[in-house]
Amino acid sequence: MLDTHTPSATQLRGERFLEEQRRHPLFRAAEADKAGWIQDLFRAKGVPYPPPGIFLRVFKQERLVELWVLDAPEGTFQLLKIYPITALSGGPGPKRRDDDGQVPEGFYHIDRFHPTGSFRLSLGINYPNRSDLILGDKTAIGGEILIHGGFVTLGSIPISDDHIRALYIIAAAAHAQGQEKIPVHIFPGRLDAAGLFALQKSAGDNAALVPFWKNLMIGYNLFETTRRVPRVSIASDGSYLLASAKHS
Repeated sequence: MLDTHTPSATQLRGERFLEEQRRHPLFRAAEADKAGWIQDLFRAKGVPYPPPGIFLRVFKQERLVELWVLDAPEGTFQLLKIYPITALSGGPGPKRRDDDGQVPEGFYHIDRFHPTGSFRLSLGINYPNRSDLILGDKTAIGGEILIHGGFVTLGSIPISDDHIRALYIIAAAAHAQGQEKIPVHIFPGRLDAAGLFALQKSAGDNAALVPFWKNLMIGYNLFETTRRVPRVSIASDGSYLLASAKHS
């Protein structure tokens, strides 16, 4: 009997992506070291691996990166792992220019994988997004914001070398499964009522931060309520337009 199964275009792209990643020694070493541990972690949480999708939330004040995974292709997200941020520059508030030392705040996605480079394994965030381009410095907005290993930073998000190895492999697996854009939501802190109140007090004379944070709070609350990543678009004034996702 002839085998009538033909790999889909998504499967072929995923296989080519992993083949390219595996050409790099750092990726091969991380995969060999972490593959069994990752599979055990997913099994213990009762979620499939490779994951049909993942989602990252970053909380600057708490210095945490949350890794959420889909429990089914059109299911909801479950919290899988929390990674401590090892160093943080700047303070509450978005990144608006190249030399401000700030970690961005807003709604982003992973747009590139670096299997080698200054920070070894790292995941690139699509800063500046359209909101940043509208609201930030038009001549020197900056860029190259990464999630990477180590213990130093100037605007990026470091977790330990050991943690980035696992996170990178998981992100690569999700990308190979067809998740072209892995969402990354970066918040000044947890944007529940108490968190926003504390941030308002910390804002001091910079009152313009409060409406910006209230805008982010809409997306925060949508995910907290539905466990699905909200749909995000950007208005002409740079504000975020957020709505519930029909599915993740």
